[in-house]
Amino acid sequence: MRALGDNSVVSQALLAGNVDAAYLSYTYAKIVQNKGFRVRADLDKLPIAFQGTGIIARRSTIASSAGTVESVIKALLDGVAFIRNPENRPQVVKSLAKGLRLRRIEDVEESYQSVIGIYEKKIYPSVDGVRNVIRLLDTGNEKIRRLKAQDLVDDSVVKKMEREGRF
Repeated sequence: MRALGDNSVVSQALLAGNVDAAYLSYTYAKIVQNKGFRVRADLDKLPIAFQGTGIIARRSTIASSAGTVESVIKALLDGVAFIRNPENRPQVVKSLAKGLRLRRIEDVEESYQSVIGIYEKKIYPSVDGVRNVIRLLDTGNEKIRRLKAQDLVDDSVVKKMEREGRF
């Protein structure tokens, strides 16, 4: 296992034969797949709970800065809504091309389709996903082994926003 850099660097290493396998985002997985590589596993299609992107904060921070936490989550929801809105496709495609350093329009289009499928309006943390992360990391660390996923996940702000009709 090697840490090589971001997905653009890792995919270049794979294509150049410098590494034998890699974990890649959907965009770069599709690029290398189009060059003859096989996707061995797609996390979204496997029956394995996982926690994707999340916000991590101390409970004391959530309590003392509730307004800020809500604003951040609202901004994330607004971003997801923007990405999923077909009227915003040109801006999203342009942003993907720049942010992911994609030159070929085909790669950008495939990336856009992946992003639309990945980002959901409901952004709940996954207790089962966090439990799986703990299980994977606990092999050598007693502190991690003692953690309980249900004690780490706080979905109160997201539930509040759902009650308010944000999604």
